[in-house]
Amino acid sequence: MLARLILTFLLLVAVSFIALSQQTTSTSSKDSVDQENEMKFKIVDKSATFPGGMNKFYEYVNKHSTYPKEKKKKGNTAKIFIMFTINQDGSIDQESVSVYTSNEISRQSSSIECKECELEAIRLIKASPKWTPGESENKPVRQRMVVPIFFSGL
Repeated sequence: MLARLILTFLLLVAVSFIALSQQTTSTSSKDSVDQENEMKFKIVDKSATFPGGMNKFYEYVNKHSTYPKEKKKKGNTAKIFIMFTINQDGSIDQESVSVYTSNEISRQSSSIECKECELEAIRLIKASPKWTPGESENKPVRQRMVVPIFFSGL
């Protein structure tokens, strides 16, 4: 069982994540409210990191998550992709946390659908400690990330 847990943890660490920075565009007073809130995206020079790195992130997830008991008893697994924005100060933009769905991910996923798992993954991200913000041109920037969170009934 310990070997399975370690293998699951290593798989979590091996999964890559998407990282994009956000910067607000400047607008004149004549522009609409929608244009004022418009964001442009670009690749960051240095990606945001969880304190201690992604290994520590997944330790945090394993330590603080709860897997629905009925799914755990059945041995089911779930892989939830969570999208969120890390602010320039490293805090999580609470309004940005959501389940990331795309047809490509859905086709590759062999895990069960689990609404409880989705809610738990969102809770974990919202409760996570501050991250080290991403950087672009040596300045902290807002960064959107997508990370997988795994729930296993092993």
